[in-house]
Amino acid sequence: MTDSTKNLPRLLCEPHDGSRSTKFLKFARDFKSGCSAEFAQNDDYSAWIALIDLDPGGNGVNAPALPGGAAQAAAQRKRLVRQALAYRLVYRHIDDERIREMLNDINDDDRRGVLAWQLVQRECGQGTSDLEIVKLKADFHTSSVIGAVGHKMDTITAYARELNSIN
Repeated sequence: MTDSTKNLPRLLCEPHDGSRSTKFLKFARDFKSGCSAEFAQNDDYSAWIALIDLDPGGNGVNAPALPGGAAQAAAQRKRLVRQALAYRLVYRHIDDERIREMLNDINDDDRRGVLAWQLVQRECGQGTSDLEIVKLKADFHTSSVIGAVGHKMDTITAYARELNSIN
């Protein structure tokens, strides 16, 4: 490990190429799983909780409020550290230079991680349109056991998984 890479967080999953595709759904699932296990030192809230704005002081529904009094300054510092960790994880897992430039333009404050994840979702997520729903319905209705999974011992289980993934 070189001096320039030893302070970088390890990759939690395969980085996303920035495309607006179904690959983003797999990336988001794997990224969420990894971020749910990433904690700043002496912190009770994961990077994932920070990314969805549910950490103390966050704007998400049911996010705990920052404590008052003497503990408030310490809680604000923890939020800044948590948001910085969350931002860094998002940045490291996006390979598209255009999106990285957009991420770099986000203000360095106590919402940086949240805003970074929202930007990635906006730029890479598919959203749902009527055309996509029609295509998904067609894929579901034209699916066949032999075409999707073939014939083997776990055909029924594999086909159920295939239909669930389409759905």
